[in-house]
Amino acid sequence: MALMDVLDESGAVTGVTKTKAEIHEQGLWHRSAHVWVYDSAGNILLQLRAKDKDSSPGLWDISAAGHVDAGETPEFAASREIAEEIGISVKEDNLTKVWERRESSYDPANGWTNNQISCEYVLRYDGEHSSLVFNQKKLTNLDGSASGN
Repeated sequence: MALMDVLDESGAVTGVTKTKAEIHEQGLWHRSAHVWVYDSAGNILLQLRAKDKDSSPGLWDISAAGHVDAGETPEFAASREIAEEIGISVKEDNLTKVWERRESSYDPANGWTNNQISCEYVLRYDGEHSSLVFNQKKLTNLDGSASGN
């Protein structure tokens, strides 16, 4: 299981690492990376989350997103998530950072407090849609059934 850096309230790395579950259960600050993929026609790629995800199951989501692992930069995490979730290999400098946002929310479904600093990126992709390779463990089919089962 990957470890994540714990941040202080200002976003500085504290030197402490914990698992995703520990961070959420304890309401600790951490980083995430979100990538919105769009094409020259203005279409935005969205994913439908699997119904067994621990947060926001069965809902539409960002093109690719995930937590920043311990020692990673947000740009590296963003490029890693794009490769893992939609099969596009992207250099970090091809991402355009559009903003950084702080989010503090409580999820009663799992009892987590999510205190995260999200680095938001956009990526223009005009490749063939058929070349995208989706992570089947994270998706739900449009008919509501789980993919890859």
